[in-house]
Amino acid sequence: MKLYFMPILLCSMLIISCQKDKDLISKDTIQNTMNTNSNARTTTGAVAKLDPPTVIEGRYSFRDFEHLTSLYLYLDQMYTDDDQRFNDFVSKNEKITSVHTLLHTDVFSDPKERYQPFLTDPIMMALVNEHFEYQIGEYLVTYMNNDKLLLSDATDKRVQHLIRAMEKGIELDIESIPEGALWVDDTDQNAFKKLCTCSLNIVKINCSQIKVYGNCKNLWGASGKGTVNVNINNIFPPINETHTVSGNYDFIYTMPTPDPYILVSVSTDPKCPTGHTQYEDYVYNDTNSCDPRDSNTGWLWSEDNVNQGLSHRTAAYKNCWSTYEEAQAYSKHKYNGVWYDSPSDLEVTIDASRKWEWDCTDAGFESETKTGHKKSIRARVNTGFQRSFSHCDGDVQGTFKKTLNWNGMTWDINGFGDVDFECCD
Repeated sequence: MKLYFMPILLCSMLIISCQKDKDLISKDTIQNTMNTNSNARTTTGAVAKLDPPTVIEGRYSFRDFEHLTSLYLYLDQMYTDDDQRFNDFVSKNEKITSVHTLLHTDVFSDPKERYQPFLTDPIMMALVNEHFEYQIGEYLVTYMNNDKLLLSDATDKRVQHLIRAMEKGIELDIESIPEGALWVDDTDQNAFKKLCTCSLNIVKINCSQIKVYGNCKNLWGASGKGTVNVNINNIFPPINETHTVSGNYDFIYTMPTPDPYILVSVSTDPKCPTGHTQYEDYVYNDTNSCDPRDSNTGWLWSEDNVNQGLSHRTAAYKNCWSTYEEAQAYSKHKYNGVWYDSPSDLEVTIDASRKWEWDCTDAGFESETKTGHKKSIRARVNTGFQRSFSHCDGDVQGTFKKTLNWNGMTWDINGFGDVDFECCD
C-alpha cells in the first residue's frame, strides 16, 4: 500500500501586507511555534503570516491545494494545542456559515432533532459551508461523506444544485453522481490539479469483494476518456478485462475462496496526449482483514432525565496528512423545554488500537484523556504523516463523563462510544 508524506513548509509561506475585508485571518503576523508530541507534525520557531482564503458566494475559496494546506495545518496545530482557543478563533474570524458554527450554536427541543453533521474532521468543519462546500481554483469541492468528494466546475450552477440535493453522509453510489461531477478520495492530493490522468484505487469493500474505481480527466481537468485494464490471473476462471470509461468509473469483483492470496493487477491509460499510464497491484487476502476506511459512532446522547444532557461522538478518520482517532462531547442544559450549550465539568478519553493496513498486524496503541469546565471538549490522537492504518471492532473507543454538583448533591452523566468497522476473521 502507499505511504503519504508531506513536508511542512510554513516558514517559507508568503508574507502578505494587506487583507481583504472577507479574509479569514487577522492581518497581524502570527508567531507559530509548534511543539507537539513525538508522533505529530512539528515545526519549531516558524514565523508565518497566513495567506487566508477569499469568500465566493458563501464559501471559502483557495488558490490551490497548497493554499488550503497552509491554513489547514495551522488550524490543526491550534486545535491540537488548545481546542477551546481553536473554537474561539473560528467563531471570531470566520466569514461564512460553517458546519462548525451550526454545531456550536445549535439549540433544540428534541435531542433527536439536534444538528448532527456527518463530517468528522473538525478542521474541515470550520472550512466548509453549510452545504459542505469549499473551492480550490476553479473546482467546487463538496464533501459527500467522510472519504469521498465531488468536484465540479465552480461556475456550473446546475451541477451545484444537483449535488446539493443529494443525500450526504452515506456510501456514494456512482449512478447517483450528476454529469459534470467527478468523485475523488479526500486523501487524493492530485485530484485538484488540471492533469490529463486516470486516477486508480483498489479497495476491499467487504469480506468477499473488491472495488476498482477512480476517474479520468482531460487536459482541462474535466471529465475525460480512458481505459482501465483489470487482470486477476491466479483464480479460475481468470479475469482479464479492458474497459473504456468516461469520467467516473467503478468495477466490483467477487473473489473466490478458499485461496487466501489473490493478486489483482490494474492499469489505467488516459486518452489525451500528455497522459501517463498508471499501475497498481493489490493482494487480496481473505484470511486476515481490517478496515482502512473512516468510521464513527454517529452522534449519541446521554442525559439525567431532568435537564442535563451530553451529546458525543467517537470517530476514526483520515485526511491527506494523518490518521486520527477522536472523542468529542458537548454539554447541554435544558431551560423552558429548550436545550442550550452549558459549561460543565467534562472528561473525555479516546483509546485507539491500530493495525497496519497491508497485513493487519498490530501497529500500537495510543490514548488521551482531557478534562475541563467547558461547553465542549475533545480528546484526539494522531499518527503524524503516516496514514496507512486500519482498525477493527473494539479498536477505537470513547468514554465520556459530565459531573454535576447542585445543593450538595453530586452525580455523573456517562457515555460510551465504540466505533464499528468491517473486518473479516
